[in-house]
Amino acid sequence: GNDHPLALHQDDTGMLWVGTRNGGASNWNPRSWALGHARYGTLDGSMITSFATVPSGLWIGTMGRGLFYKAADTSPLTSLDDVFDQKIGIANAMSMLVDNSGLLWVGTMTAGVYVLDLEQRTVSNYRANAEDAQPGLRSNGIMSIMQHPDGRVWVGTFGGGISIIDH
Repeated sequence: GNDHPLALHQDDTGMLWVGTRNGGASNWNPRSWALGHARYGTLDGSMITSFATVPSGLWIGTMGRGLFYKAADTSPLTSLDDVFDQKIGIANAMSMLVDNSGLLWVGTMTAGVYVLDLEQRTVSNYRANAEDAQPGLRSNGIMSIMQHPDGRVWVGTFGGGISIIDH
């Protein structure tokens, strides 16, 4: 139920976000000790798998529903496809990273890594053994993404070990 956390994330304001198996997202404010369920009808019943903070708000990754953007104000959630005004096709976001240059990296369950330039509205895709994608992955199942201080991105894969991408 709702008590199965899958993702934890602390945003730039100090708010702790918790993604659950089928209860959507909750947040905890350490300054006020207030715990609340982030009520977004779009996410009710969704499996929340990842979060990423950008200066203007928060990206929320789901299993099967794609990515959603929550602006820092009280605006409703916006899907990735609506933000980009095109079909991006990311359904299962397993992990996310905002790198030092502001690019949003999204690790997926079966489609490798997408790199989104949120300002230019461009998309790159890294996949294992795919002619139409950037090279660099040993598996398309992505479990974690971290950036090394030298700027390279380390990608933890399911079944393929660690891949290192110099983007």
